[in-house]
Amino acid sequence: MLELNGKLTQAFYRKRQGPTMSKQLLGLSILLVALSLLFSCDQHAPLRIGFSGQLTGPRSDLGVQGRNGAELAVEDINAKGGIGGRDLELVAKDDLDTAEGAKAADALLAESGCLAIIGHMTSGQTLAALPVTAAKKIPLISPTTAAPSLEGKRDTFFRLIPTNTRWAVDLATYARSQGLGRAFLVGDSSNTGYTDTFLDTFQKRFVTAGGTVAGTLLFPSATAQNWKQLCTNILATKPDVLIVCTSARELAALAQELRATKSTLRIMAPAWPSTRELILTAGKDAEGIEFVSSYTEDNTYPPFVRFREHYRERFGWYPNFAAAFAYESVLVLAKALEQTHGKRAGLEEALANGPTFEGVIGPFSLDATGDVVRPNFISQVRGGEFVTLGDAGTKQ
Repeated sequence: MLELNGKLTQAFYRKRQGPTMSKQLLGLSILLVALSLLFSCDQHAPLRIGFSGQLTGPRSDLGVQGRNGAELAVEDINAKGGIGGRDLELVAKDDLDTAEGAKAADALLAESGCLAIIGHMTSGQTLAALPVTAAKKIPLISPTTAAPSLEGKRDTFFRLIPTNTRWAVDLATYARSQGLGRAFLVGDSSNTGYTDTFLDTFQKRFVTAGGTVAGTLLFPSATAQNWKQLCTNILATKPDVLIVCTSARELAALAQELRATKSTLRIMAPAWPSTRELILTAGKDAEGIEFVSSYTEDNTYPPFVRFREHYRERFGWYPNFAAAFAYESVLVLAKALEQTHGKRAGLEEALANGPTFEGVIGPFSLDATGDVVRPNFISQVRGGEFVTLGDAGTKQ
């Protein structure tokens, strides 16, 4: 009887608890499946990286080419299997070529889950946005920021282009070697951190080497200029060479006005304006302008020849230095992500003091503070092309 009552009691409780326990087990099963799917999706989800640069406006030649170079690198890496079987996903934002735009763009990229940001394309933008990315502990890898104030620091900033002070030293040395003893300096004051340091360093080296500076003129690119009057003022000082630290558009306007006066004044500049837009805008008036840069358009290095044609096939025109350095920036980031297995943690350590890369321009590496090690060159516009004149001498 007691045994019968025990069986009846167990049956009663099974009947009472059965539906509740079933629901709990079902809920637990659904949760486990969802977590499993979520983990599986996370393991195969694309690794998101950002690009931030001026994609609109008068200086968008750097931003658009930089974005294209980064995009091409992402496509090439994904075609080879991605990072540990996971694709890279590039998210591009327009920094509007303003300090506030740069901060806003990087904040949005951080919020969207980007592991790192490729950008910015001018020093002013990078200096404005760096506090944002540093606070969020997101590596900022700039293809073309040359501001020397960021050199030699162990932080979240990395770059693929040498400092502009190295270019300034090389250009001043080259100008003196050409027998040019009197220089006039012109610069865009809107890109502080680049223009001021380049011109200051050029002047010091030029004067130390026995040259003199006839005058200096700074102007904001956002303001319309009276180029005719500007050229009249420059020529009145009787310089041997004009040093121009502006974007391609301003240099083109200045060169056109100078040539209209029949002036044969030599014009030299850093890499910043050495883009195809200069030649397209200035035409024959760009002929003879000389540059110091870490990029050569007539490079015969096999990887560069392949990259140049690949880029042309993909986008319909040839790359400039911004595209090449942006492509290499993604290569560096991809290598670092391989080391961290696609994780954000440890990216700075993986980026700094990394291996020597073959690159698309030539071999290069990043030192312990994230600064690039690569040579500089002197080039000149000849026949509508950028022609390399020789090695400028600076290797780092």
